[in-house]
Amino acid sequence: MLLTAVLWLMTGASANAQDSALERLTIQDGICQIGTAQDLATLAEAVAEGNTGLEVQLMADIDLRESETPNLMIGAQATPYAGKFDGQGHTVSYSYDLRDNYGGLFSFVSGATICNLRVEGDVVTRGIHFGALIGYGDGEMLVENVVTDVTIVGEHSGVTGNGG
Repeated sequence: MLLTAVLWLMTGASANAQDSALERLTIQDGICQIGTAQDLATLAEAVAEGNTGLEVQLMADIDLRESETPNLMIGAQATPYAGKFDGQGHTVSYSYDLRDNYGGLFSFVSGATICNLRVEGDVVTRGIHFGALIGYGDGEMLVENVVTDVTIVGEHSGVTGNGG
C-alpha cells in the first residue's frame, strides 16, 4: 500500500495500472535507475504515459545503435520530459535516421534538468529542428556538464535548425 501511495504521489498514476511502463522500471529511493537500452526505452514509454517528472540516474553507458529501439527519443509534444536526468558521467550513443521534426535524445523538454551526460553518434534528419541533446525546449531548464559529439546531416530543404 505504501509503494502504491509513493508511486501515485511521484507520478499521479496508480501502481496498479495494467502493464504500465513505470512498473517495469527499477526505482530505488524514488530515483529510476537506467542501465540498458531496454531500460531507456521503458523510460521513454513511461514519459509518454504521462510520468513526465521522473528523476533518473544513468547507471552505465548505453548504445542505442544496435538496440531494438535505435531511434528512441524521450518526451513528446503532449508529454515533454520535465524531470531530472543525471547521466553520472555515462554516455548514450545513437545513430538516428529521422523524418520527424524536433528530434534529439530528448525530443521535447519542459522544465527539466539534464546533467553529467555525454551524447555521441550520428544523425540523418529530414525534418526540422534536430538537437543532439534536445529537439525542443520550453520553460526553465538546466543543462549542466553535458557534452555532445554528434555528426548531424540535414536533408531538409528550406528553413531548418539543427545543432549540437
